[in-house]
Amino acid sequence: MLEHKDRAVIVIDDEPAVLSLACDTLEAEGFTVFGVPEPGFIDSVCAELDAVLVLVDMVLPGEHGMKAAQRLREQFFPHAPMVAMSADQLTLLFARRSGLFQDTLLKPFDVQTLVDTVSAQAGRYVSVYSG
Repeated sequence: MLEHKDRAVIVIDDEPAVLSLACDTLEAEGFTVFGVPEPGFIDSVCAELDAVLVLVDMVLPGEHGMKAAQRLREQFFPHAPMVAMSADQLTLLFARRSGLFQDTLLKPFDVQTLVDTVSAQAGRYVSVYSG
Protein backbone atom coordinates (compact mmCIF):
# COMPACT_ATOMS: atom_id res chain seq x y z
CA MET A 1 0.00 0.00 0.00
CA LEU A 2 1.25 3.47 -0.82
CA GLU A 3 2.06 5.73 2.12
CA HIS A 4 0.83 8.88 0.37
CA LYS A 5 -0.79 10.05 -2.81
CA ASP A 6 1.56 10.05 -5.80
CA ARG A 7 1.11 11.98 -9.02
CA ALA A 8 1.18 9.26 -11.62
CA VAL A 9 0.30 7.95 -15.02
CA ILE A 10 -2.02 4.96 -14.71
CA VAL A 11 -2.13 2.36 -17.48
CA ILE A 12 -5.08 -0.08 -17.42
CA ASP A 13 -4.66 -2.97 -19.84
CA ASP A 14 -5.20 -6.72 -19.48
CA GLU A 15 -2.69 -7.62 -22.21
CA PRO A 16 0.62 -8.24 -20.38
CA ALA A 17 2.78 -7.29 -23.38
CA VAL A 18 0.97 -3.97 -23.91
CA LEU A 19 0.95 -3.16 -20.21
CA SER A 20 4.66 -3.93 -19.88
CA LEU A 21 5.60 -1.96 -23.00
CA ALA A 22 3.59 1.08 -21.92
CA CYS A 23 4.86 1.04 -18.33
CA ASP A 24 8.51 0.46 -19.25
CA THR A 25 8.45 3.10 -21.99
CA LEU A 26 6.84 5.77 -19.84
CA GLU A 27 9.09 5.05 -16.86
CA ALA A 28 12.11 5.44 -19.16
CA GLU A 29 10.69 8.85 -20.10
CA GLY A 30 10.64 9.87 -16.44
CA PHE A 31 6.99 9.28 -15.57
CA THR A 32 5.87 7.52 -12.40
CA VAL A 33 3.71 4.73 -13.82
CA PHE A 34 1.26 2.30 -12.25
CA GLY A 35 0.06 -0.61 -14.35
CA VAL A 36 -3.34 -2.12 -13.65
CA PRO A 37 -3.80 -5.55 -15.28
CA GLU A 38 -7.55 -5.95 -14.71
CA PRO A 39 -10.58 -3.96 -13.56
CA GLY A 40 -10.65 -5.71 -10.18
CA PHE A 41 -7.51 -3.80 -9.14
CA ILE A 42 -8.63 -0.36 -10.32
CA ASP A 43 -10.24 0.88 -7.11
CA SER A 44 -7.44 -0.21 -4.80
CA VAL A 45 -4.72 1.32 -6.98
CA CYS A 46 -6.54 4.51 -7.94
CA ALA A 47 -7.71 5.39 -4.44
CA GLU A 48 -4.06 5.95 -3.51
CA LEU A 49 -3.04 8.08 -6.48
CA ASP A 50 -3.32 11.58 -7.85
CA ALA A 51 -3.14 10.81 -11.56
CA VAL A 52 -1.86 13.24 -14.15
CA LEU A 53 -3.15 10.89 -16.87
CA VAL A 54 -5.08 7.63 -17.19
CA LEU A 55 -4.75 5.30 -20.19
CA VAL A 56 -7.65 2.84 -20.46
CA ASP A 57 -7.94 -0.19 -22.72
CA MET A 58 -11.47 -0.35 -24.09
CA VAL A 59 -11.68 -4.15 -23.96
CA LEU A 60 -11.21 -5.41 -20.41
CA PRO A 61 -12.37 -8.66 -18.82
CA GLY A 62 -15.49 -8.18 -16.72
CA GLU A 63 -15.92 -4.45 -17.32
CA HIS A 64 -15.92 -2.49 -20.56
CA GLY A 65 -13.26 0.21 -20.71
CA MET A 66 -15.88 2.91 -21.23
CA LYS A 67 -17.64 1.92 -18.01
CA ALA A 68 -14.32 1.71 -16.13
CA ALA A 69 -13.35 5.17 -17.39
CA GLN A 70 -16.68 6.65 -16.36
CA ARG A 71 -16.30 5.18 -12.86
CA LEU A 72 -12.73 6.51 -12.62
CA ARG A 73 -13.86 9.95 -13.73
CA GLU A 74 -16.70 10.05 -11.19
CA GLN A 75 -14.93 8.49 -8.21
CA PHE A 76 -11.25 9.38 -8.50
CA PHE A 77 -10.11 11.65 -11.33
CA PRO A 78 -12.66 14.32 -12.27
CA HIS A 79 -10.01 16.54 -13.87
CA ALA A 80 -7.28 14.16 -15.11
CA PRO A 81 -7.11 13.58 -18.86
CA MET A 82 -7.85 10.08 -20.12
CA VAL A 83 -6.66 8.29 -23.23
CA ALA A 84 -8.62 5.38 -24.72
CA MET A 85 -6.68 2.47 -26.22
CA SER A 86 -8.09 -0.07 -28.67
CA ALA A 87 -7.25 -2.01 -31.83
CA ASP A 88 -10.64 -1.02 -33.23
CA GLN A 89 -10.95 2.43 -34.82
CA LEU A 90 -14.74 2.54 -34.41
CA THR A 91 -14.39 1.89 -30.68
CA LEU A 92 -11.93 4.76 -30.45
CA LEU A 93 -14.32 7.03 -32.33
CA PHE A 94 -17.09 6.26 -29.82
CA ALA A 95 -14.66 6.75 -26.95
CA ARG A 96 -13.60 10.15 -28.27
CA ARG A 97 -17.20 11.25 -28.78
CA SER A 98 -18.22 10.13 -25.29
CA GLY A 99 -16.56 13.14 -23.69
CA LEU A 100 -14.66 10.91 -21.26
CA PHE A 101 -11.43 10.84 -23.25
CA GLN A 102 -9.15 13.62 -24.39
CA ASP A 103 -7.19 11.44 -26.83
CA THR A 104 -6.95 7.92 -28.26
CA LEU A 105 -4.24 5.39 -29.10
CA LEU A 106 -4.77 2.83 -31.84
CA LYS A 107 -3.22 -0.53 -30.99
CA PRO A 108 -0.69 -1.70 -31.79
CA PHE A 109 0.96 1.65 -31.21
CA ASP A 110 4.62 2.46 -31.63
CA VAL A 111 6.67 3.74 -28.70
CA GLN A 112 7.04 7.27 -30.08
CA THR A 113 3.28 7.66 -30.55
CA LEU A 114 2.74 6.55 -26.95
CA VAL A 115 5.34 9.00 -25.63
CA ASP A 116 3.99 11.86 -27.76
CA THR A 117 0.39 11.24 -26.68
CA VAL A 118 1.24 10.96 -22.99
CA SER A 119 3.52 14.00 -23.10
CA ALA A 120 0.81 16.08 -24.76
CA GLN A 121 -1.92 15.05 -22.33
CA ALA A 122 -0.23 14.49 -18.95
CA GLY A 123 -1.11 17.15 -16.42
CA ARG A 124 -3.75 18.88 -18.53
CA TYR A 125 -6.80 19.97 -16.56
CA VAL A 126 -10.13 18.59 -17.77
CA SER A 127 -12.63 21.27 -16.86
CA VAL A 128 -15.93 19.70 -17.86
CA TYR A 129 -17.21 16.18 -18.32
CA SER A 130 -20.75 15.87 -19.58
CA GLY A 131 -21.46 12.17 -19.55
